[in-house]
Amino acid sequence: MRNFIWNRDPQEAMDNPYEYEAQKQFRKEAKKLIRGLRSYIITEYNFKLTEKSTEKAVWMLTMNALDSALEIVRSLNKQNHRVTAHLLRTIDESIDLAEFFNSESIEAKNKLDRWFNDEIISHSDFRDYIKKTRGEETSQLHRDYYRTISKFSHNSYKTLLYSYVQLGDESIIHESKYDSGILIPVQTISMYHAISGAYFQKIAFKMAEFNLIDTIKMLEMMSDSQDVKTEKRRFESRKK
Repeated sequence: MRNFIWNRDPQEAMDNPYEYEAQKQFRKEAKKLIRGLRSYIITEYNFKLTEKSTEKAVWMLTMNALDSALEIVRSLNKQNHRVTAHLLRTIDESIDLAEFFNSESIEAKNKLDRWFNDEIISHSDFRDYIKKTRGEETSQLHRDYYRTISKFSHNSYKTLLYSYVQLGDESIIHESKYDSGILIPVQTISMYHAISGAYFQKIAFKMAEFNLIDTIKMLEMMSDSQDVKTEKRRFESRKK
């Protein structure tokens, strides 16, 4: 993806948040890509209510991830970040569970039957699968990241601070205090643009891995979603 927001480091985005034109272009491109992928698997696949197949489960979970991604784009268009982290966790859980079911291991097949019976399948089941197939280190990385993103749902102090602006006297004011929007935390908004770019690409590539879409077609859709003229970086990164 040519627009640098798609592959931007979240911390660098917080340090240099004022790339408004590039962010606007990113949202436009993301909306086109997500809507295209979503429309494709809605029209290409059809399942029966009573069906309990791996393909149906993977499709439904991927749809949930795409629906969440579209809501993120809508929220960022409104400069509203508060629901974004919760939706990112939904994407993680949906895609990870789909990957687990798609493995069609004995454990996955057993859990799939329970899932269709409306039981909740823990994210730890996915991490156990990763541990067995990719090793302890990769499983630990997934565990650490999942704990980080879960802080938003569990209302940790630092994650709640993302909705506040710190003044010179170290007092904090919630961003919604003034209707004018003057207190919108631009660093937080910028960070979520960067994180979302990685998540949206993850969905696209996982769709190809799940055989929901041909890899070449997926890459063509990613290419077609990009504007002809790419917005360039307007501000230099801060020197450390």
